[in-house]
Amino acid sequence: MQALGWVRIGDPGPRMSESVLRAARDGLPGHGLAPHTNRLEPTAHVLRRLLDHARLALERFGELSRVTTVLRRLAARGGGAERQRAAHAPRESLLDVVNHVAEHTSCSATWQPPAVEATVAPFSLALRDVPDTPDEENSPIGTPLGT
Repeated sequence: MQALGWVRIGDPGPRMSESVLRAARDGLPGHGLAPHTNRLEPTAHVLRRLLDHARLALERFGELSRVTTVLRRLAARGGGAERQRAAHAPRESLLDVVNHVAEHTSCSATWQPPAVEATVAPFSLALRDVPDTPDEENSPIGTPLGT
């Protein structure tokens, strides 16, 4: 709903192609294009700011808890890019990556994260304690959008 309001006043939104490419290449520990500035920022900061921006709508539709749970899980376990790199690293085999993805996307799989702590740490530190309510004093990025 908030995004629709921005579109109605003429905001073209972020340059998604660059954002998508960066996310695929750098994963969660990398940098992403912040939609409010079109500048590169640590992904954790971008996600934190987007969460702050969408908080009211998420609360209204009962989705805030689900979203914060997913963010905490990503912070603890890493994203797909990190897991795929970890699967590739031991033998530098793309087949290992395909097998890892197939194994961990089946309905009966119980996912165990590969050892990616070193690459996920900065992201984890920034998002592991994402609050269910805004705390602008302690926010790594300052005030939410629109203020």
